[in-house]
Amino acid sequence: MQYLTHFKCKLMTRGGVLIALLLLAAGFNAVSEAAAPNASSLHPSKRYGQNPLEGTISPVSGMRHPGVLQSPAMLKALKKSLDAKDPERMALWKQMITCDRGRIDREQEWSPGLVLHRKEMDRAKWAAPGMLRYTLDWIMNGNAESEQHAIQMFNTWANCEQFECDPSDEYGHHRLVGGITFGSIPYAAELLMSSGTSWPVDEQEKFKNTWRTVFLPVISENRPYHFNGNWDLACSWSILASAVMLDDRELFLSEIDRLRNGYTNAQFSRYLLPSGQCQETGRDVIHSEMGLYFASLCAQIAWNQNIDLFEGEDYSLGRCYEYLALFHRGEDRVPYEIYNDAIGPSSKHQSPKPSELFRGDYRYSIYEMIYHHYRDYRNTELYNVKNVLEQKTRPEGPSPNVQTYSTLCFWNLDLRADARKRRATRADVKVKLVR
Repeated sequence: MQYLTHFKCKLMTRGGVLIALLLLAAGFNAVSEAAAPNASSLHPSKRYGQNPLEGTISPVSGMRHPGVLQSPAMLKALKKSLDAKDPERMALWKQMITCDRGRIDREQEWSPGLVLHRKEMDRAKWAAPGMLRYTLDWIMNGNAESEQHAIQMFNTWANCEQFECDPSDEYGHHRLVGGITFGSIPYAAELLMSSGTSWPVDEQEKFKNTWRTVFLPVISENRPYHFNGNWDLACSWSILASAVMLDDRELFLSEIDRLRNGYTNAQFSRYLLPSGQCQETGRDVIHSEMGLYFASLCAQIAWNQNIDLFEGEDYSLGRCYEYLALFHRGEDRVPYEIYNDAIGPSSKHQSPKPSELFRGDYRYSIYEMIYHHYRDYRNTELYNVKNVLEQKTRPEGPSPNVQTYSTLCFWNLDLRADARKRRATRADVKVKLVR
């Protein structure tokens, strides 16, 4: 008896296919022109399509769906691996299915209630892995029970009416906590919306409206420019994930511009130094890990929307990961300078050398996705990242600041055909050690 059933989906309508072909023929690019009207009033099936393994391009916004962390090519490769009953992939799948996070029968752990208080924000950390698990089981296996579990979880969050700040928190830590956790919920929701789901249209619209009016402002309103980079990058990744789910091109492009040109420590060319050092290298290893991870999530979403943030004229996200992994593993000869270009006095960490704090403490599952982007799409090995994966963090699943099943979703997928289409250039990721 086969482990997987055939994927149950409907084909796109002929009209939807024709629109997509006409847009492609015209050279339509979703991310290079002025902002298009918001598509929030369109029927979801006309926005996102019926088969996530094939994908669609929104006829109004030009955004690609599914298009947060997993592309149609990635989903297709994952399905192929599961259908072939690859034993290592099946073991990873079992780990996801049996994960304790976000179980439907533990609603008290993941439900926000009518009012989400600051002290309860970690409930998103428990909800998101469950939403993703049930959605993937629906997409990969056509498991209708899992689909209904996912729908129930999304509708529970849609019923939340208010977020309540902690008035005693003068720094607004809700932005950081929301940035870390919130993005994984629209990531899963957009996958479900792209899958020919039975989730009623009016319920989807209620979820999107609640997300836009209750949760998105938590991380996007009154956002100081002088946060440490990991704070602002956390907000950026969750805003980008929300923009794709909402099919909101204007919001998406605004956040991309902030990452490229904004007066903020989240600006890629400010946070990521050419040597591989980052803004928080002199602070401690954990915050460097967080900043680089949230940057990689932003870059992954941008990549799936046809924008390359992984490599810039004066930075390489891959080299920064190699630097981090190399130092983590015990190499002291990494290049370093006291960094004075950060915005805000609390962001200037004046250590005379890379901080040893938390060095060798591999608590975050952050390396799989970045490693496979460079290997699969740029034909570039991140050797030190690979070493950390093989010796310390693989298999990567949910961890304190991670809500995804990274090894299951990104490890060892056959993406050669998609890589040929993208034609990404090889990258110089080598860290030049000081003598």
